[in-house]
Amino acid sequence: MKRDESKNICVYYFGADMPWEELVVHGFRRRNTCFLQSIVNNKDVKKVFVVRQSSRSGIIKNILRSKKVTKKVKDIYIASLLPERKWILFSKQINKLFVGFLIFLQTRRFSKSTDIIWIYWLAAYLFARRINIKGRYIFDVDHNIIGDDNLPDSDKDRVAGLLEDVAKNSEYILSSSRSMIRWFEDKGFLNCLTSRNGIDPSRFTDKLPEPDDLKGIKHPRILYVGTLSKWINTELLVKLIKKHTEWNFIFIGGNYKTGLSAELSVLSNVSMLGFKLAEEVPSYMKNVDVALGMYRDIDWLDVDSMKFYEYLAATVPVVTTNYHPNINTDFDELILSSNNISEIEDMIKGVTIKNDKLRNDWNKKALKFVNNNTWDNRIEDVIKVL
Repeated sequence: MKRDESKNICVYYFGADMPWEELVVHGFRRRNTCFLQSIVNNKDVKKVFVVRQSSRSGIIKNILRSKKVTKKVKDIYIASLLPERKWILFSKQINKLFVGFLIFLQTRRFSKSTDIIWIYWLAAYLFARRINIKGRYIFDVDHNIIGDDNLPDSDKDRVAGLLEDVAKNSEYILSSSRSMIRWFEDKGFLNCLTSRNGIDPSRFTDKLPEPDDLKGIKHPRILYVGTLSKWINTELLVKLIKKHTEWNFIFIGGNYKTGLSAELSVLSNVSMLGFKLAEEVPSYMKNVDVALGMYRDIDWLDVDSMKFYEYLAATVPVVTTNYHPNINTDFDELILSSNNISEIEDMIKGVTIKNDKLRNDWNKKALKFVNNNTWDNRIEDVIKVL
């Protein structure tokens, strides 16, 4: 495809969790919105349009209430004019013209073949294809969704076919999962880029106040932040908690297709603190002794945990299961990992022993890693390729 040598880039972003004007209030929590924020931050990007799907009945209301949050970013809303049915003559053609009109009405420009169509996940891809927007498709998928055991077996063939369609129509596929990239490459698609997760260090200042709901919990405090899902090695986690009643385990987050929170909440040394806002999480991380990772050791589950970056930014030691072979080198040997419960116990005991010299050296190395692995750096690397 023709490349935009001027780097005066216009991005249409599909797949944000909410409109930009709400994200700046609620925070940038997940990979998709963190990438979006860094796309906006990038000096070579001149305009960003966050594309939102609207109903036909709500399109006028959404357009009227939408405003340009900054000179660079604007939420735009798209809806079809007609249901696309065989008995409605020319419905596809009419909808195409209507969508083009809506885009021009809100952006004061027509989409170009050099524009970047940045897409996160499959629902956003289907939306972008349905409205037939012109541009260079960049598809981002954070983990191996075809191997994910949250995906029903009955749906795997459909998702696999859709991923192949994505690969055919995208200039690049981004993923932090090596197994996801291998899947595409095994299908003959070589337009893949490894793009790992990152961190916004500005969220983590030197001194953050201890949250009120932590004050009554004794040390050592062991923290897990994230979704309680099927990805967790529940057997190992519960065994560790029950064996060490002298340690206090703190969980921030909620269930996803599990009842794990109910199982954990009855244990005497467990505190379930529920969901916290993005801006609140650093204060919890800064006021614990150890951070915990508990993924299952499965080939497709080679996720690049965002929380590990955040733990390191908070300079809290991380102990995790050794759930993929690159876990240690990926994080510059800063993270301790094992699938053996005795070794995990020793690791936790080791990092809770006070040693100012070792801890200061580790802190410096952790912060250096964090500053080299920001979301802005990740986007800069992708923009250089475009």
